[in-house]
Amino acid sequence: MKNYIFGLAAIAIAFAASAFTTTENASNRSTYFYKYKLTTYTQAQIENPANYERAVDNCGLGAHVCGVSLDTDNGPSSQPDADEFDNVKAELWSSEQADVATLTEIKMRN
Repeated sequence: MKNYIFGLAAIAIAFAASAFTTTENASNRSTYFYKYKLTTYTQAQIENPANYERAVDNCGLGAHVCGVSLDTDNGPSSQPDADEFDNVKAELWSSEQADVATLTEIKMRN
């Protein structure tokens, strides 16, 4: 009987503790825009993080890659985090080939 009571107490404590646990809402997280600096659009250029810098998103519409929003802020005029950029560089090239953004984080321009 004691084991049964201790088991119920453990479940009650776990339930009560989970009531105070918060989860991060993805829509509330901050992202930082890294703008593509060049006016030529080869695969090697688009997939090179050195060709992007932290800037204001003022892209508008168009068929060329303008930049990408990422989670890491490396400061104004800085390059994006290499590991984070690696996760999207193939999609940047796919967007350039398709003339349309393939991820919501990617912006296009004329």
